[in-house]
Amino acid sequence: VTDIENVGEDVNSPKDDFAYIIDPVTRRGFFSSNKDGGQGSDDIYKFLETRKLQCIQELDGIITDAETAAVLPGTKVTLYEGTTIKNTTISDAVGFYSFAVECGKTYNVRAEKQDYTTKEVTITIGKLTGKTSLPIALDKSTCKVTIGDDLGKCFGIK
Repeated sequence: VTDIENVGEDVNSPKDDFAYIIDPVTRRGFFSSNKDGGQGSDDIYKFLETRKLQCIQELDGIITDAETAAVLPGTKVTLYEGTTIKNTTISDAVGFYSFAVECGKTYNVRAEKQDYTTKEVTITIGKLTGKTSLPIALDKSTCKVTIGDDLGKCFGIK
């Protein structure tokens, strides 16, 4: 079973359209419907696919703190295809981010937030229209100390 997709008028009607099947080689198919203008209660219609249906995917997730599971709003999330930046967004008030992506492609998703270690995850998107979820948990950064730094600030000591 795949995700439901509206393929437009002539196939999708306000009536009950069902049992859609297509041969991917010949691009010929059939569907059943009780739409107006048929010969009986449910009729079988044949068709020829003249253009491929567009495959649309959404990649989304919630950014959280790895230790506490608290959501991390304001996290910069960048989508890469190879080394090319495809899109950048900021996670919302509940740590949510979302990108429109292409089916079947592999992407890298990088999450960056102050006081947290940057994390990059590789994901391959499904080949069918739908949604891919990629939650990302960030680890708190360790304190970086150089000569002359106040160690009390680093460790939260007054």
